[in-house]
Amino acid sequence: MLVLSRTVAGVFLSGLLWFGASATAQVVGKVTNIAQGATATSGGTTTTLALKSNISTGDLLKTNTTGQLQIVFVDRTRIVVGPSSELLIEDITLSGTKKASKFAIQALGGTFRFLSGRSPKAVYDLRTPTATMGIRGTEFDFAIGNRRLTKLVAFSGQVRICTRNNRCARISGGCSVVTATRRRIKLPRNDDVRNSILREDFPYVVSQDALDKDYRVQVERCGEIGTKVVTKKSTLSIERKGEASKPSAAEESGAKGGSSKSSGSNNTNGNNNSGGGYNEAADES
Repeated sequence: MLVLSRTVAGVFLSGLLWFGASATAQVVGKVTNIAQGATATSGGTTTTLALKSNISTGDLLKTNTTGQLQIVFVDRTRIVVGPSSELLIEDITLSGTKKASKFAIQALGGTFRFLSGRSPKAVYDLRTPTATMGIRGTEFDFAIGNRRLTKLVAFSGQVRICTRNNRCARISGGCSVVTATRRRIKLPRNDDVRNSILREDFPYVVSQDALDKDYRVQVERCGEIGTKVVTKKSTLSIERKGEASKPSAAEESGAKGGSSKSSGSNNTNGNNNSGGGYNEAADES
């Protein structure tokens, strides 16, 4: 009888703890536009999202093949969750000034657009199965492929992307494209490869018709994929975690910086085995 009482008490206490955690989950954003086929799962409960639905810490957002979410957060950060995508709102801690002291999200698969808001850039922590990303006033799209590859295209500002083995790159400039595996960061060898990546993996570069005005960017910078106008040269510098980047060195040496306009006949490691239309980005150590 005593054992039974303890068991019941334990179940009751667990229920209270779950209820308390669920009840205190902080609302951090709101759905501003939706294509039906999107859900949020939290505390073991899944709900169908609708226009103006709240987004809270701990929510796992999922879309099916027809679903899409446009979300604005309290700090004015905006995220698009594309079709067949999953995004975990891991930990967004808000301050009293409508800014975040921590903004951690984890993209598990699919296609996304990220537009930074009012929060300090150092608080943003974006993760995928193969990479982590930090930002410096940024607009970018990223996609996670079937092999868990992370592909990124930066439109403005700067993104610092790191692999699981601590290889990092700072990407800046108009329509810079990189691909990250668990061990390497790769660059398109030429414009044809870059354009193929943009067409196949970044639907919001090809067309922004499905997006509200506040979620659109200047895709004209993506050359023929936009309006065949390139307005700014892409730059890239590679570093290890904890080391300072050297963008000027990347700009002075096209091979070292891995410009998307390079011919790709040689890469900076002195070999040509990267394959698949990519140059392997060199480490600056």
